Parts: sequence; C-alpha cells; structure tokens
Amino acid sequence: MSSFKSKPLIVFLHGWGTGTSSKRWNWALKLCGENQINAISPDFPGFGYSKGSKYHCKTQNMDDHDGPVDLIFSILSNYSENEIYLVGFSWGGGIALKALERNQSMFIKCFLFMPSIDPALLNASKITIPIKILWVK
Repeated sequence: MSSFKSKPLIVFLHGWGTGTSSKRWNWALKLCGENQINAISPDFPGFGYSKGSKYHCKTQNMDDHDGPVDLIFSILSNYSENEIYLVGFSWGGGIALKALERNQSMFIKCFLFMPSIDPALLNASKITIPIKILWVK
C-alpha cells in the first residue's frame, strides 16, 4: 500500500461570504475518503476555524503577504511528493488561478467552479497546465 505522501492530493478551496468555510466541501471530502483519495480543504484567514480577519475578496488582495495564496503554498510545502490537483469555487477559484500564476509547477490540473477574479490582474499567459472551468448561469 502506498503512503499518503506518494498519492495524488486534491485541494478544495472555498469561496467568500457569510458562513463560508472549508465545510462547504464536506460532501467532496467524504466522497474522496470513501474512495481512498487524499483531499484537504483549508479555511482561509477569518473563515471557519482559521484565525485572523476575513480577507478582502478582491483579486488584488489574494496575493498579499500572508494572504490566501501564501497560505496555500505554506500548507502544500508539506506535500511536495504528491501530485496536486486544485479545485476552487468562486473566490477559491480566483485564489487557485493566482497560485498557478505564481508557481504552476506544483500542480497537475485545476478545476474551477464559477471562478471570481479580475482578469486584468491575472497574467493568464503564464498558466499552461490544464484547467477545466464550469460556469452555471
């Protein structure tokens, strides 16, 4: 049986809003666990069980020092042996894109559900890994 560190890891990123936290992904985390798939869903600062003030939901604040993108890389530094997949909803989708812009070499693929990001503040040409986007009108 392979160890946790050598298996793929799915990282679920929550959106922004009242009552939002990693709990929004409980259904997906449960499904992953039942199928022996490694998955995590961190709470961003000020959400769920995370300390600190709620972060601004603007694109220009996602990449701040100690902001949401820094948190992702801090957590993922413990998973360097894993193939990592990002899944982001709304604000979490924007954070996923900014993480890819900063260092896409850590990730295999990215799945976005209605990502929220200001396109003018994203250098999308830097991102070359596969991204799947679901948008519901």
